[in-house]
Amino acid sequence: MIRFVSVVTEDFPHGISFDIHKGDFSAIVTPDGFPEEKLLDLMLGMEKPGSGRITLLGSEITAMTENGLLEIRKKIALLHAGGGLISNLRVLENAMLQLGYNSDKKEDEIRDAAINALNRVGYCGSLDELPGHLTLFERRLVGFARILITEPKLVIYNAAFEGVQEKEREKLANLADQFHRETPGRTSLAITSDKRFLSGLKPDKITGFDQVPK
Repeated sequence: MIRFVSVVTEDFPHGISFDIHKGDFSAIVTPDGFPEEKLLDLMLGMEKPGSGRITLLGSEITAMTENGLLEIRKKIALLHAGGGLISNLRVLENAMLQLGYNSDKKEDEIRDAAINALNRVGYCGSLDELPGHLTLFERRLVGFARILITEPKLVIYNAAFEGVQEKEREKLANLADQFHRETPGRTSLAITSDKRFLSGLKPDKITGFDQVPK
């Protein structure tokens, strides 16, 4: 599903290698100061390595064209620490956004799916609210609702379980676990700097990076 083989860049001069298997809920635990965003850029084909090979969803992306990468990215959903919302779009518009880009469904269908997803994740605020007026937990719930309606093959949670209250973290972990298990073959990856934030997820595999690359 995801494979890094001796991948070398300016940020990873000594090379990194790891495997994330299809159907697993895996985790990557990084030390403080680790460049997680650079790792994500490599993983999604936003940055090319100096050497090494990267496989994503069964395809080697190291030399893939941008059109090829765009098709693969349509099958991937990402939940950022801040929810990944567009600041000038309202809650419902944010929840509809990705499916609107990646499907031929009518706007009414997408709207209904987004409202159902927001209800499913437990968002209780106004659909017309802007992200700047939401709590961090609410922003993540909206981001998660956007993920639900796209039915991705791979879900990446980047620091998505950190910085919230314990009950809120448990809620997010339960949503992630349920969503992972409801579709056979779906792969989930949590990236965090603290293993404690993985409690409740029960990852199949944990990959740890012990040192910050220099």
